[in-house]
Amino acid sequence: MEESKNTNKHSLRVLLIIVAFLFTFILGGFAGAGSFWLIDSYYPLSSLRAALSATDGNTDSSEVIQTRDDLVSILWEAWDIIESDYLEADSLDTTELMRGAVRGMVDAVGDSHTLVLDPVAASIVSEDMSGEFQGIGVTVGMPDTADRLVAVDILDGSPAEEVGMQVGDAIIAVDGTLIEGLSMNDAITLIRGPEGTDVLLTIERDEETFDLTVTRRAIEYPSVSFEMLDDNIGYVALTEFNANADDQLVEALTELQDKGAEALVLDLRGNPGGLLDQAVQISGEFLPDETLVVTEHGRNETVNSYRVNGEGAALNVPMVVLIDGNSASASEIVAGALQDLGRAELLGTQSYGKGSVQTLHTLSDGSQLRVTIAKYALPSGTFIDGIGLTPDYVVELDEDAWYEGVDTQLDAAIELLLNGEITSNAE
Repeated sequence: MEESKNTNKHSLRVLLIIVAFLFTFILGGFAGAGSFWLIDSYYPLSSLRAALSATDGNTDSSEVIQTRDDLVSILWEAWDIIESDYLEADSLDTTELMRGAVRGMVDAVGDSHTLVLDPVAASIVSEDMSGEFQGIGVTVGMPDTADRLVAVDILDGSPAEEVGMQVGDAIIAVDGTLIEGLSMNDAITLIRGPEGTDVLLTIERDEETFDLTVTRRAIEYPSVSFEMLDDNIGYVALTEFNANADDQLVEALTELQDKGAEALVLDLRGNPGGLLDQAVQISGEFLPDETLVVTEHGRNETVNSYRVNGEGAALNVPMVVLIDGNSASASEIVAGALQDLGRAELLGTQSYGKGSVQTLHTLSDGSQLRVTIAKYALPSGTFIDGIGLTPDYVVELDEDAWYEGVDTQLDAAIELLLNGEITSNAE
């Protein structure tokens, strides 16, 4: 784990990575921040089935709501009509018709976090959540023109960096295939591939077009970056709760404390969430063993409690947690637990308010169905879904100052740690 050299440079990198993630969410079919919850329990949609087969005692048999089998037959009726009557029937893609029907059913549930991902998007998201993937080590976004991918971050020591790729480079073709007309996920799939294989990228930079050959390899995506600030304050930024997040956080906390850190700033701004177990483990780095972190409230009044298991890496270090409107899901569990239990004060702006839990099902074609199965409550019993966390200190980010290299929220957190109060930009 390398220590960050410049806090503002890191903040820019975090912002650009979040922009890239949001592009992926929007173009890949995601319906909101923090939809990365992956847990093991399964709840069938039996309530929907019950509704479909219900009857009203005031109606006659001709008005009885149809069973699921009856309704499925209507789907096949529509399918047959389209295939027999549609003008350009030869152009129909039956796979896409099927996936469209599934998407329509999922959309009709009316929950933005119950969603389906096509196989390409599902594969990309699963790789990202593992913390490792095989590729070239560049984070990309897709501008409104959708005819190119733009490099918004180049991972240190990555194959992309080694061949000279730069932030701002536009990828217009991959192995001769133009990006124009492709979705974000399809374009990313062209770039990723088995370790040891080459990919030819056509790059535009400052009105110049040229080719770069990059050799793919296994990439570990760093979810944690850190540095020592003045006055023995350690700074740790966590960008997502992937499978490696807690291990990387422990390394960062250990190194910072070895260097003399006497206080901490934990930066969860822009963090869209991730894995439930990582949220609990990361909370446990700052809370005593057996401390309640979160409760999950599911169907039929079932409640699951999640507690700290083991000794944390930074139990007694004073700390402030930074949040904003893009801090969601697992971020809100960690920040909310630390605030609820008096372990840390929150500074920044209201968080996103994603307080629901989704389970993941892989369908036979490789698509993934994510279904909301529960809502979670903080240790105090507070539900935050649709509400979010209110910071102890509301401090807006001065964007003009930020572009000049000044992070007003981080500065306020430092002032709070040093003086026990902040004197400006607070409400």
